[in-house]
Amino acid sequence: MFGGIVRAAFLGETFRLDRNNYVLNPTLVGKYDVLRSISNPASEFERLVKDLPADFKTVAKSELYRRSGGWIEKGEESRRFKEIELDGKPSVIPILGKPSVGIDTSSDSEWTYLCIACFDDVESGYSFLEKHLRLPKAKEPAEIKWLKLNPAYRESVTGKLPALIGMSCNAILVIKTNALMNPEEKIVDVFIKLISGSFSGYERMQGELRTALKDKFFTLINETPTHCDPDFSPLTTDKIVRQLVRTLAGTRPFVPLHAGLKSEESHPIQVADVICGAVKGLLQGKLQEKIGLVQIPYDNKLKGKERTAKVYYWTKEKATPVPRAVNT
Repeated sequence: MFGGIVRAAFLGETFRLDRNNYVLNPTLVGKYDVLRSISNPASEFERLVKDLPADFKTVAKSELYRRSGGWIEKGEESRRFKEIELDGKPSVIPILGKPSVGIDTSSDSEWTYLCIACFDDVESGYSFLEKHLRLPKAKEPAEIKWLKLNPAYRESVTGKLPALIGMSCNAILVIKTNALMNPEEKIVDVFIKLISGSFSGYERMQGELRTALKDKFFTLINETPTHCDPDFSPLTTDKIVRQLVRTLAGTRPFVPLHAGLKSEESHPIQVADVICGAVKGLLQGKLQEKIGLVQIPYDNKLKGKERTAKVYYWTKEKATPVPRAVNT
């Protein structure tokens, strides 16, 4: 029953209890919301909570406060639902999909922002954008796209970006570079150097951190369906995916899994597009700390005068502080 309530509330579906139907609006369920005592319900969700059986609430109180072996741990193990922190409070959301990866870029007049989002559950993120933030879709093709959002929608996404990332992602890598515009070497070489330079060098000061990060991204991307927008012409998306996994693998065996879908067919591309656009705005305003992005030095081997890059990452675990100053 608890899992059903979490899912129906998040998706804004109808939940049936005994002979009663509760037509719920899309709602983020706080971890202890089902324990609330409500006299005058102000919404369908509160009416449902008010009508929950007393024996259910008794068991729920024990299970939700249990540190291990309770409903939350069991729900995460079975991939039915998981606990995340939203605005400083624990919430529970349903797990709607499987791990995937989305690759997208966003540009301004000088810089390209390359975003690689490793999703734990992209479908929860897509549903959040569609049902909770009510983002409109572009018409041709029909898809959620940052470039087509007006300032009010962009502000809404940026304000809720920690929630979006927290519910859908395991890790994010963002590379800000001027090497992809009018490149002075082959695009494939630029791409490989952008990825490898994000994790190489600085062995004496950051060797363990950078090796651990590279291993983490390799683990999350290898053998995981990877969706890529065609932003790297003349390289095709399957070649980008292969070079990404191969570069992260080093000398290890690797298996690139390219998902050959267009952006309008791919939720990972669409959610990565929105995340990339919002992150670009934060970086332009030097506000990356709002979502816990950590900058690490880039090991620059790019060809061309003043060709450079800046690297940022986020992981679900608490970010490790950079042990030296980095020019932002």
